Amino acid sequence: MQKIFVVCLLSLMVAGCNIDSINNAGAQNDATQLTVALPRTRIAMGDKDGDTYPLYWSEGDKIVANGVLSEEVKIDAEDKSCATFEIRSGLSYPCTITCPYTSATTAAAPKVVFPSEQSYVEGSFAEHSVPMCGYVARQGDGVALKHLAGVLKFSVKGDGVVLQKIVVTSTSGAKLAGEFAVDCQTASILATERTQNTITYILPTNFVLSATEASEFYISIPAVEVGNCTVELVESSGSKMVCKWNPSTAVKSGVVKEFKPLTYAVNTVVTLESLEIPSFSNDGASRLFKIRAMSYNVRNCKGLDDVVDYERVGKVIADMNAEVVAVQELDSMTTRYPGQDVLKNLADYTGMHSTFGAAISYKGGKYGVGVLSKEKPISYYCVPLPCSSEPRVLLVVEFENYYFCSTHFSLYAEYREQAVNIINEEAKRLKKPFLVAGDFNTRRGSEQMRLMAETFHIFEKRAPIDTFPSDAPTQEIDYICLYTGRSAAATIIDSWVPDIPTLSDHRPTVVEAIICE
Repeated sequence: MQKIFVVCLLSLMVAGCNIDSINNAGAQNDATQLTVALPRTRIAMGDKDGDTYPLYWSEGDKIVANGVLSEEVKIDAEDKSCATFEIRSGLSYPCTITCPYTSATTAAAPKVVFPSEQSYVEGSFAEHSVPMCGYVARQGDGVALKHLAGVLKFSVKGDGVVLQKIVVTSTSGAKLAGEFAVDCQTASILATERTQNTITYILPTNFVLSATEASEFYISIPAVEVGNCTVELVESSGSKMVCKWNPSTAVKSGVVKEFKPLTYAVNTVVTLESLEIPSFSNDGASRLFKIRAMSYNVRNCKGLDDVVDYERVGKVIADMNAEVVAVQELDSMTTRYPGQDVLKNLADYTGMHSTFGAAISYKGGKYGVGVLSKEKPISYYCVPLPCSSEPRVLLVVEFENYYFCSTHFSLYAEYREQAVNIINEEAKRLKKPFLVAGDFNTRRGSEQMRLMAETFHIFEKRAPIDTFPSDAPTQEIDYICLYTGRSAAATIIDSWVPDIPTLSDHRPTVVEAIICE
């Protein structure tokens, strides 16, 4: 199965992360289905929440992949942030993605159009007026869709003035509307010959300004150096108020540029003043990555047949092809397994880096948890977790884009609850996506997992979901979780329990997902 994973880091008015996934089921000539599940998207704008605006898909939206137009979006009736597109063609790579569609777009020459006429939409901008693009280099890669526009927000009062339109003109000659060529790799645009320096924003017939309550207008504009501009508020009679705008920098993609409120005064010229803080700016760095993670309580690689075999467990781990693996129940140089560092043995068989976290000193050596990783860790440390009979730890391993943790919870509920609180505090303190995996020694419906679910996304598995005991599982007690406290989000590509019945008393669990924060 071919797959493209597309994540919209919607830098235009987005509170959190946004995740699309495109599933290409079959060969190059098969249809491609694009399933979009976004906390915030881009077509219709909701009410402002703090410094952000929620955005939602609209009926009729389409995207373009390699110049091929999708079918109209299918929206979840109960959640307009979720949508499914279908592209009746196979996709090759690299793949360019643009939105909305323009007939001039081809696979070799992506283009977008900024409309020269935009219609008033209460509380929002005109549909299809904020183009996006993305680039997928190879099959299976993730991509961040980026906006190519910013939005100007005007708030205007007027005592019974009938306003007909707003005209934005770049007096410096910058192109504000029409057809632009797009470099999808860099999310940059270049004006073609079919562009102009004016945008006309058309209001409904007999649109009357109020003297007490400001009307709000949202006009999209290309993210370019616009130079000096005029903004004309034109009455139905033809009279106007002229506003001058002298931006010190280029319009930023993903910014609602909000101006101080105006009171309409006919035949006057004023200078627009920006508010100190735009409604939303995506200047902060967002992280986006696709990951396959695994958790496996290996019981020191001692199977239900009482055979200790590092190679066969290492082969299972290698076959799963995970980037990171949380491993539990590991001896390191104990007399129980003389001369053996179990995690190091697994690292040798898998070709991965090993990071060990000792929970206790045991029989001349150490006993604890570990992480195997394809990427060399940047750093690691252990956080003690409470348990009266056997101390536990949270092993925190830092990678370039995220933290990945391995743990093994206590058999006692009160200590598991304390462990959840400690893990929450640790995740809150760190500033990258935070995943924790391991043997939680409790079922999904328990009070401890309910507490965990308040701040973590506990990845759900496709059936069968039980992980213990391995020969005939009846309990789901092994999990992989993502901390959601910093607006992290994930789209699950797949999540499952491999059918490995005898190599340990647990079965492993694996999740493949796209994560952004």
